[in-house]
Amino acid sequence: YRSCLEALIDLGLESIALGCIYTETKGYPREPAAHVAIRTVRRFLERHKGRVSAL
Repeated sequence: YRSCLEALIDLGLESIALGCIYTETKGYPREPAAHVAIRTVRRFLERHKGRVSAL
């Protein structure tokens, strides 16, 4: 998620669509993966206030 979000800023874009990524087949269950995704996005938005209009 982080690299996609950083690319959003680097390219001067204001919106991005992210799919749910999890690796349950590699032993990483969906629920913890969702928490990681939400935390990553939340922290990113806190650092880049006003630069993202839609996510």
